[in-house]
Amino acid sequence: MQDPAIRAAILSDDPKAASSFPLFHRLSWEIMYRFGNPPNYLPQPEDSLAAIAAREGRTPQEVAYDVLLENEGSDFIYTTLSNYAYHDLSMSETLLGNPNCIMGLGDGGAHVAFILDSATRPGC
Repeated sequence: MQDPAIRAAILSDDPKAASSFPLFHRLSWEIMYRFGNPPNYLPQPEDSLAAIAAREGRTPQEVAYDVLLENEGSDFIYTTLSNYAYHDLSMSETLLGNPNCIMGLGDGGAHVAFILDSATRPGC
């Protein structure tokens, strides 16, 4: 990914153009963040890839690409798809405090393909 020709080819591609994956249409650079080490589970609006791109005069795609190269390629992007409307965990606290809310595990399979931060060592 550090080869300039590969970078240019990847950044010129439009991943949404040929995709029928419905999640792509919910993704936004405003809700994507550098996860970091230590992990930042409470990113703020100014931490978003869109905000970084605007500050630095780059595209969000360029920022995302560079984030993925950080720490020898071991960093990744944290995307808050739900329960993070106020840039804190208050929505989750509200939901879990409701007596009609039951915590459970719905789908542990497909979502592991997006994020699994429990194992940080190779081979785990």
